[in-house]
Amino acid sequence: MRPKRYKAILVEFMSFHDGCNYSADATFTREDLLKISPEGVCRWTNYRHDIHP
Repeated sequence: MRPKRYKAILVEFMSFHDGCNYSADATFTREDLLKISPEGVCRWTNYRHDIHP
């Protein structure tokens, strides 16, 4: 996956995960990333599926 695409997906996920809008140039700490759970990723993929069927 290209770095720009990876970053866009990460920012989209983190915005969903944290309930706020991050800019495209947002950075996330290791601590932020370690808070991600499999359940959170599952909720996000289900959400994306519902809005982009």
